[in-house]
Amino acid sequence: MGRRVNIFGLDTSYQFSLMRIGIIGAGHNGLVCAAYLASDRHEVTVFEKNERTGGLCINEELFPGYRVPTVAGYYGMFSETVFQDLGLARFGLSTYVTDPVDTTILPDGHYIVSPRDDEDGAIFGLTASDEDREGWERFWNEISRSGVAIRPYFTRTGVTQYELQKVIEQEGFKLLSERLFDGSLLDILNEYFENPLLKAAVCAGSIEVPMRRGTIFGQVYQASAKTDGRDGVAGFLRGGLGLLTEALHQVAVERGARFLTGHTVKRIIVENQVATGVELEDGSSHEFDAIISNVDPRGTFGRLIDERLLPMGIRTHLKTPISPISSGKVHLALSGKPIIRSLDEIGHNYSGRITITPGIEGIIKNCEEAVDGRLPDHPVMTISIPTVDDNSLAPEGRHLMTVDVHHMPVTNSGEAWGDANSNVLVEKVLANLRDHCPGLDSFIDNIAVITPGHLQGRFGIASGHGSHLPMTVEFLVEKRRFPYCGQHTTPISKLYMCGAGTFPGSGVSGAPGYNCARTVSSIFNTRV
Repeated sequence: MGRRVNIFGLDTSYQFSLMRIGIIGAGHNGLVCAAYLASDRHEVTVFEKNERTGGLCINEELFPGYRVPTVAGYYGMFSETVFQDLGLARFGLSTYVTDPVDTTILPDGHYIVSPRDDEDGAIFGLTASDEDREGWERFWNEISRSGVAIRPYFTRTGVTQYELQKVIEQEGFKLLSERLFDGSLLDILNEYFENPLLKAAVCAGSIEVPMRRGTIFGQVYQASAKTDGRDGVAGFLRGGLGLLTEALHQVAVERGARFLTGHTVKRIIVENQVATGVELEDGSSHEFDAIISNVDPRGTFGRLIDERLLPMGIRTHLKTPISPISSGKVHLALSGKPIIRSLDEIGHNYSGRITITPGIEGIIKNCEEAVDGRLPDHPVMTISIPTVDDNSLAPEGRHLMTVDVHHMPVTNSGEAWGDANSNVLVEKVLANLRDHCPGLDSFIDNIAVITPGHLQGRFGIASGHGSHLPMTVEFLVEKRRFPYCGQHTTPISKLYMCGAGTFPGSGVSGAPGYNCARTVSSIFNTRV
């Protein structure tokens, strides 16, 4: 027999142990994992509680005639390796980068615009010294180059924080390397510039509290994005990001995976510390040789497995508080393009991401309030009107505005978010938008909202974090796991994890699903 390799390059000259593999959750990482394992001729069954696959990465007709990317909306993190391996190009997925890429609206009429192709860098609508402007460019150059440097490591196993620090140090950024995990984003900015408005513009984009350790890595992590060949840039997928998971679903089906949508897994069956199957809410049981959970770690261990079967370290971990800060989203169906006064004043085209932020003191106050469980009065908001560049998302002449709310508490003053109190978020968002968008209410035809409670209820994410676990220092790189767990393995034999709660973490990258499939494939690629 000649030497053969499977999709991961593993030697398959020997006969495979064909395995019956059950995957819980058909989010994008579950779809990637299913597609790879089905390609390796394993018998793959995917259980999804909702009636459709895609998890947080879906398009829905939230309003008649609209195609709305419900939760995940930006493209850029998705692994090029996965894209190529699974042949996604044949689906005609068309990504694009807006011009400008980002605009930050700061207090008192100040702003910063980041053009797509302007080699001179940002356009400053504020007074900044030459030293601060140079520091701004130096900071983003180091962050962007570091993001490019660490990106290849996201589809590897066994990566450590120290290894990534050395990679960045080799780029010549010793200070950034030294503080990557031990420093805070807000503190390191003092090494580049003094202007508080510049600090606010950077910290507004932090996915976690910028005063906390590990948030420098978060900034580098976001800078690993790549869209249309442009490093460090997040863009969009024409037609909505849900087209990506629709393509992944089709690839997995073509390669032999079976999907059972509308089937909720009640528990993982464990016998003698070995995962042997799943029991569904309808009472039926399904046996497997291996189980892979695309559910967040807290949901997997806290909801799907009998606590008595877990090591004490995991039980303790489940009771340990994690970051109480998540995010929310408000979608507005508009009868026309709204008026954003500050953008009109500078001749802006309304394209790209538009972030409205208070000053740095306001951001700090917001984070403190969110940690205390209170929704800030003036939250950082990132707006996009994707219909400016992609008219396929709304009926002719109409527009979709999506508002991402940063630094939002997982609970609302101690109460779970849900349909009953989501209007609290909507009213807060509209109140702040009205300060910038005169006559906004006359444009609004309909509103939809996503809170951390919707992530918990509808999408089954127990933590209320879209990233499954926070991107905080205690959950970065090799620490992105529970006690007694490996990168994708667990102390329960034949139970694996493939979701965003594993390395590398948040974003629509497909890397956790790829890494898990590779781990499982290598374990079961044995002689029989």
